[in-house]
Amino acid sequence: MVRGHPRLFMALIGLVITAVISGGCALGRGPVRPAVTILAPQNGQRLTAGQEIEVRSVALDTRGIDHIELWVDGVRVQSASPDSGQEPTAWEVSLRWTPAAAGRHQLAVQAVNRAGVASAPFAIVVDVVPAEAIGMPATPTPTPTSPSTAEQPTPTPLPALCLNNATFVADITIPDETPFRPGDSFEKIWRMRNSGTCPWNSRYAWVFESGDAMTAQRAVAVPPTVPGADADIAVRMTAPAQPGRYIGRWRMQGPDGQPFGQRATVVIVVIPAGLTPPAAPAQLRAAFEPPDIVVLRWVDQADNEQGVRIYTDEGRTLLAEIPTPDITEARIQHVPCGQAVRFVVKTYNQAGESEPSASVTFQTPDCAAGLPVIHYFTAEPAEILAGQKALLRWDLEGAREARIFPGGEAGVVAPGEMEVSPTQTTTYRLVAVNELGTVEARVTVTVRAGSAGVPIVRMTVFPDTVGQGEPFRITVSGEAEGGLNSIWWWGEGIGDVELDAVHAYPCQGAGQCAHSWDVRTDVGGSLTFRANARSNAGVQADQGGALPSAQVRVVRVLARVRDLRVSGEGCLDLENAAVGECGPAADIRYIYDAVDGWIVQGVNGAQVAGMGIQPAIEAVSYQDVRNTAGWLPQVAVGPRPGTSTPIHTLVAVRTGAGRFAKLFFRADAGALLVEVLTYAE
Repeated sequence: MVRGHPRLFMALIGLVITAVISGGCALGRGPVRPAVTILAPQNGQRLTAGQEIEVRSVALDTRGIDHIELWVDGVRVQSASPDSGQEPTAWEVSLRWTPAAAGRHQLAVQAVNRAGVASAPFAIVVDVVPAEAIGMPATPTPTPTSPSTAEQPTPTPLPALCLNNATFVADITIPDETPFRPGDSFEKIWRMRNSGTCPWNSRYAWVFESGDAMTAQRAVAVPPTVPGADADIAVRMTAPAQPGRYIGRWRMQGPDGQPFGQRATVVIVVIPAGLTPPAAPAQLRAAFEPPDIVVLRWVDQADNEQGVRIYTDEGRTLLAEIPTPDITEARIQHVPCGQAVRFVVKTYNQAGESEPSASVTFQTPDCAAGLPVIHYFTAEPAEILAGQKALLRWDLEGAREARIFPGGEAGVVAPGEMEVSPTQTTTYRLVAVNELGTVEARVTVTVRAGSAGVPIVRMTVFPDTVGQGEPFRITVSGEAEGGLNSIWWWGEGIGDVELDAVHAYPCQGAGQCAHSWDVRTDVGGSLTFRANARSNAGVQADQGGALPSAQVRVVRVLARVRDLRVSGEGCLDLENAAVGECGPAADIRYIYDAVDGWIVQGVNGAQVAGMGIQPAIEAVSYQDVRNTAGWLPQVAVGPRPGTSTPIHTLVAVRTGAGRFAKLFFRADAGALLVEVLTYAE
């Protein structure tokens, strides 16, 4: 877990034990900032001067989004707010901006929540070119807004100015001080929250920073994670051969190689191979000493213990730990008045705890006037599913100090509230103390097993096979009891920056949510995508098992040529889209017939199929060509002699070498203009 709070060991023998620690009120954590990101345009994108663009952004905050602002080159140009009466926790909005001048410009968005807390700005850089420059190679022209901008040595787009941050959430496996035998293997899993504004993708890593690595794997991949979501990060480790205490420190690392966010640790104790837990104490007894002290005495039966632990609540609540062997007595101060308190004592060593002693129950005297008064101590809801949260609320008066066990040991103020997410049924104790004594209230949060709180997420890709550069659609849908916060997807190590990035869609609390993205790539091969979803309760789909995946096969393109002019009679080699002799490498012969006009013939085993009049070669996909029926030795592509009707004919080709191609024909002054695209299959 994250370090930083010293472990409190309470030495009991001959000392007075207090169930609360002096020290005043707990300090607040301060405001939590919203998260915001720009969905479009992309960082480094070229835009046209004078043409209005749509700046799409999405913001997340559990307290509701108040408004999102658009800033251009440090000047606020627009602000948008949700409809009246709405307080969305996830909100997507489109803002408009028309670039007036060419040059490099910075676009930034900033979100403000209902509490008035502003996010860190998320910024991108775009290059605006004159309208007549579109289609020419881009030469970014920096705008002299600051010395740092004017000194850019290359036209490389600046990185998006989002904020990297990571917050430790929980140790999913291997709590601190977990004992292991020498050489034992184990898997440490941390849950880290993306508390910044940059989505984590394949360029982020979880890296060993210092201490004891206990593994040769010093860096592991991080699951793609949108801002505000959690990632479970696992590392396989092996306990060292020598007994002792070992600690390893790990941290997030960004694409620039710089670490960021909270450190998290793995802390284990390697115990001697033959060590066994000690024997349990015997003959536990309790006696009362006014005004609020209970004296416990027992018989020590162990010869290998490191210390003693004292529990209440039938052994569920650890009251104190004595890190000293051979202890037979403890004095417990500030025991609540007017209550039956049950105690259990266990001895322990590095191999674990003993069986509990026989319990002893002690009835403390009735409460006297002037003690603290606890008006209420509640849990809402009192019953939750694993992974959900409950809110503890309380009010009291007349106390010098008050604390909640577990979770509020550092002290609380009244009235107050605290969010908890226990992994098992837990009884929380509110203890209030003044000079006259101690009072206590209890509330239990029951945790029911089950996965009803885990979102269900589905993913599809259509079509399942495309050519390089051809569009395909990724659709993600989800549903969750209590509503969805967001859904998102990413590519698994595809090698395409855009597809490997996290693509999120805010669901704004809907019980069911779906969204589609139209994408394309020049990366060939079988590509895999995964999706995730997060409920309003903060539970992610991957906390209930494996995430859904979908695949698309991208067929490599061998050749693509536009406006290839042919006339008379000749042949085409479709593997390189070249006009040549009608030899063994040719796939297509084109001739002009006095009756039918232009005719395309398959040669060297190639066959052709007419696909009708089409506006462009992109009108049909690879799958349309691959699944074409009615292959023929030749097809007429017109026009007939004596007519002047222009043609836009699309023809599918299956070559003798097993390739597929599509050809788009246009008539042009006694010749043909041909566009060729040949797939590798």
